Amino acid sequence: MARTRALRPGFFTNDTLGAIRPVVRLLFAGLWTIADREGRLEDRPIKIKAAVLQSILNNPGLKTQQIKVDVNNGKVELSGSVGTASQKTAAESAARSITNVREVDSNALAVTSSGEEPK
Repeated sequence: MARTRALRPGFFTNDTLGAIRPVVRLLFAGLWTIADREGRLEDRPIKIKAAVLQSILNNPGLKTQQIKVDVNNGKVELSGSVGTASQKTAAESAARSITNVREVDSNALAVTSSGEEPK
């Protein structure tokens, strides 16, 4: 069950947290808000795959591309083909934007300048 989390004012004045880079503090705060009471994050491959596919479908430039998504231990593997390098980058970004995605591997996602399937 989802629950509301709040950062206390001490989070911003803590000496230990103050010594780390601001982006790492932001990451810590973000992970804190999505973790359960024991500090665990979800590793639900089907849920992650559905979210990645929905993110790809929400991008008009990727909607008609042939992209296959597989998820294993939080690693998203993209395969198939896209028409341009910018579409490949957009597919990678769409996958990375999903919560609990640890890594994105797009080596099997081919770029075909004509938009046709590779032979």
